Amino acid sequence: MKVSVEIITGTFIDTEVNEDATVRELKEKIATEVQLSVSRLILMVGHEEERRMVMEDEDEMMLKDLGVREDSHIKHTFVC
Repeated sequence: MKVSVEIITGTFIDTEVNEDATVRELKEKIATEVQLSVSRLILMVGHEEERRMVMEDEDEMMLKDLGVREDSHIKHTFVC
């Protein structure tokens, strides 16, 4: 499935992930693009009024279990 990840700078990364991909797998794809360690990436999922951070202990959850679907828009930030 294709998802769009908005980087904190306002740049978008469109990437393909398997329907059963985990949060960690998506973070690995993003880490390659932005050249950061996976451990520094924080994803935010959900619609504006329901948006929440995906906690590190949720990295093995499937994206679909967090409501991520085809053409979902995910926000990304990172820790210093």
